[in-house]
Amino acid sequence: GWCIFVLAAALGGTSWLMAFGTAVSAGVAVGSGLVSVVLWLVLRPDVQWRRLPWFAVAYVLWAIASLAWSAWPSATALTLVLLVSTTVQALFVGAVLTWREVVRAAASALKWILALSVAFELWVSLVWQGPILPGFVRPDGPVDDPIVLWSRDNLFDGGRIQGLFGNANALAYVALLGIVVFGIRFALRAPRRMLLAGWMLLSAYLMLRAGSATAFVAAAFVAAVLVTVLLMRTTRRPGQRTRYYLAFAFVALGGLAAAWALRDTLFALLGRSSDLTGRQGIWAAVWERAIERPVAGWGFSTPWVPTEPAFDRWIVDHGQTVMQAHDMWLDVLLQLGVVGVALMALAYLAFVWRSWFFAVDRPR
Repeated sequence: GWCIFVLAAALGGTSWLMAFGTAVSAGVAVGSGLVSVVLWLVLRPDVQWRRLPWFAVAYVLWAIASLAWSAWPSATALTLVLLVSTTVQALFVGAVLTWREVVRAAASALKWILALSVAFELWVSLVWQGPILPGFVRPDGPVDDPIVLWSRDNLFDGGRIQGLFGNANALAYVALLGIVVFGIRFALRAPRRMLLAGWMLLSAYLMLRAGSATAFVAAAFVAAVLVTVLLMRTTRRPGQRTRYYLAFAFVALGGLAAAWALRDTLFALLGRSSDLTGRQGIWAAVWERAIERPVAGWGFSTPWVPTEPAFDRWIVDHGQTVMQAHDMWLDVLLQLGVVGVALMALAYLAFVWRSWFFAVDRPR
């Protein structure tokens, strides 16, 4: 039960901030981390230390070390509390649950978040009856930019909905994760499969209503990976996979080349401008600052703390101070330099390597 809460709290992300503000959000993050530490000490689960994701651990340690040279030490210290708390929570969940229990707990957490998002949007439309600002505040009149709204009251008018998150993209990502996790549970022949099918349909509906171009692209990649894995599982000898690897490499390179050549058309179909809705300007500004300290970076801060003078009004989008680079790799380069990018790349490579062979090899 506690692991379900931990996962739901993490998946909820900005919903805590939207509903209760910064102090409560920080209290939940730190307080729940402390509870997990106490439970860990009481339960004393066996931990296979040699199987820890050491590249990811090295990234966290490098982020902590950046306090020594950070250009924004207060922002680094504040966001490191969140990073360490999140890391401890993840290690706790991984230590106390089996693989199948992790999937089951994730499914339960996703049900809570998706159901509460639907309930929230219904409440906004039927009870509140209008747009709502963070902290349950009613706008005095028309807002200058709808990006500041927690919910735009779009449930019944066909517009993009944002759920608990106050961000349509975040809702779409969690809905896509829901499709994946509920699909895994369905494939495992978990109890009440018809209900799982219903949850998958709800996830698909929320993802569609969120209208996130990035989530749609991610869903296409998820489908491609699933098809690839299923084809790989049909082989009986290691050598048979070679032709599949060559074929998929050819298709992937051809697809990337076609996507680049037709990028303007694809962006138009996804409802995005050719400059990715202003993100190229953000990337240019971040790159300009990042290359001033290319090796170790300027210091960890994820997200960028908007009250920090170095970030306050540095990059403005839709009248709001931008809190991220909208590109993970560029953000890591800014904060932790080439060393941080290398550690992140190695962590991703290790995760992809392990998950790929878990997926395509027969269980041992």
